[in-house]
Amino acid sequence: MNIIKRLELMVTGFVVNSPAPIYNGARVIQNLFDCRKINKAVRQGTPLVLIYQYGRVASTSVYASVLAANLDMPVYHVHTLSSARAVEWIDRARRNGRRIDRNFVLGKLLGEVISKIGDGSYPKPWKIISIFREPISVFVSLHFLNPKGQFVEVLEKYCEGNKSPVIDYFQTLFDRDDPSGWLLSNWYDEVFGEETGVNVYDHRFDVDQGYQIIKDDRFEILLLRFEDLSNGFKQGAAQLFGLGEDRFNLIHSHLHKNDKYHEIHEYVKNNLKLSRETCNKIYSTKFIKHFYSDDLIDRLTAKWSTNS
Repeated sequence: MNIIKRLELMVTGFVVNSPAPIYNGARVIQNLFDCRKINKAVRQGTPLVLIYQYGRVASTSVYASVLAANLDMPVYHVHTLSSARAVEWIDRARRNGRRIDRNFVLGKLLGEVISKIGDGSYPKPWKIISIFREPISVFVSLHFLNPKGQFVEVLEKYCEGNKSPVIDYFQTLFDRDDPSGWLLSNWYDEVFGEETGVNVYDHRFDVDQGYQIIKDDRFEILLLRFEDLSNGFKQGAAQLFGLGEDRFNLIHSHLHKNDKYHEIHEYVKNNLKLSRETCNKIYSTKFIKHFYSDDLIDRLTAKWSTNS
């Protein structure tokens, strides 16, 4: 990785963990640069590279790894390509005095560009890398990243000493919820498909390989399963960009974290057990059946089940 890219990642790491006033002030300048760079790339017909998915799936690591490959294309990390959805997130952050994440503004800018192009042809297809992960791990991780409501009360009361009530909290949530209604289960329909016009379920996913490339006139998409990320990223990215695998080494980067609850988070990951019935319910959705083999489903069930 060259010096400029290293400095960029260092500055990003500092800004990401700064209070809202510092963060938002720095982002105003960054947003101007992003806008100019995106518009220039579009005018010149240069394809953009988008690391695009929901959170807690190692997307920051993939983003850093693609940057380190020194491609001749701009690379962006986003969670939406809808300008309307991004504006909603930005307005909510402003009302609550919170940080306006860079990915919000990028989503707005990129959504506007995609809307202008419409169904027209792109000089060269944009590259999209999208990572997904089994939902139990994501569900738990998202709770600890941004604790809210009753969960905060549970954490404050039981983060030290007897931690079993925190386990009870998650067991109750998973037992009562219907996973077929989770956004985690429906993201590729309700968000990705809506925003890109690509139905990933129309394309067979290689459940043994752990990654797949989908191509159409506008996008070339690399779908990566988190559980196979170490090999899947290197092989899949090499195929997506037509370059050697030696250009793509996975760099572990973790910008978003909550150190306050790190210990209890680790405890939950290592000790949470659900009924086999609940696991079967979670691992029987359309999303899981498309992207996971029966063998991997059995292994995940064994990992999280009381009968393991």
